[in-house]
Amino acid sequence: MERRARQSNIELLRIFAMLIIIGHHFALYGGLGDCTEVYFVNRVWIQFLMISGKLGVSLFVLISGFFLIKMPKLRMEKLIKLWLQVFFWSVLAYVVYCVIVRYAGNADVFRFPELVKNCFPIVNQHWWFASTYFVLYLFSPFLNRYLLSLDKTDFQRLLILMSVCWCLIPTLLGRTFECNHLLWFFYLYSLAAYIRLYGVEEAVPCSGVGCAIGAILLAFAVLFCIDRVKIIYLNMTNYRTGYDYLMGESGEQRLMLLIMAVSLLLFVGFLKISIRTNRIINTISSATFGIYLIHDNQYIRSILWYLINRGKEYSMRPVFIPYSVGVMAAVFIACMLIELMRIQILEKHYLKAVKRIGRLVENRLDSSRLME
Repeated sequence: MERRARQSNIELLRIFAMLIIIGHHFALYGGLGDCTEVYFVNRVWIQFLMISGKLGVSLFVLISGFFLIKMPKLRMEKLIKLWLQVFFWSVLAYVVYCVIVRYAGNADVFRFPELVKNCFPIVNQHWWFASTYFVLYLFSPFLNRYLLSLDKTDFQRLLILMSVCWCLIPTLLGRTFECNHLLWFFYLYSLAAYIRLYGVEEAVPCSGVGCAIGAILLAFAVLFCIDRVKIIYLNMTNYRTGYDYLMGESGEQRLMLLIMAVSLLLFVGFLKISIRTNRIINTISSATFGIYLIHDNQYIRSILWYLINRGKEYSMRPVFIPYSVGVMAAVFIACMLIELMRIQILEKHYLKAVKRIGRLVENRLDSSRLME
């Protein structure tokens, strides 16, 4: 039921979200956050890339909340499949890293305790998003029961309270106010659930194109203001204070309201865009989570960005934006092909066993519930 509900417009949004997450890592690991003396357009583009990671993650959680709110119970098949995927890339990435380092003539870096640690990537949080999403999925049936028990007015009050605590206060004060990744995911999940239950028009009454244009204009308007702030403080003794206010350690909190608004507008915009079911789009989209696991693995990224990232060198040139987009596309395509190979060579063959085990566990849980 979940797969049939997902249309190619949402799958296209997944692809877009993963592309901008790659763009964020391109800027982050390339040290572009400190670049100020570059062309104005390049500066604004760098600032967009720096916040696009949070934006892309928010889009993925919104998509999950939109579909999972209709899920009556936990699907063990999906949970096992997710765990196996994360386990595979965690172990393989460590082994490949050890082989490459050894082949390069360096000392043997393989350590058995480290291998054991990589066998439990969810618990050890090798990917913060994967671990947080795994927990979110575990809690989703209980979260659904709570959200579905609310009437429309109480649901709206809940969203307002969450927005004040975890969007407005952080934006004004630069503090998390008792929030973390999991609570932020719960908030986005609830937003998407409201849209699914009460309709897109109820949430954002404008066209899909209007939502997309509004999101782009809002994002770059704020980024333009950030750029002006950085320039004003550039030659002043308290420049660092002005920089940190919007883009430093506390800057991520200052932008929470912007990130929520832009991600929500983009999400609703793609919902309203009508696209026929496209097999190519859906196939590419099926690899997006694997693309994340590959390119942002702690071992792979230390090699990947060292080899291909020359962002600082190109940041002073007019071709910087085309160059960065090319790097993002290259990383996306390479990781996509690798992940699709894994799906065809491995996952396709063990998927039946996973489904069988998932059904057995679900039946056992259902029978124990009936006995109670």
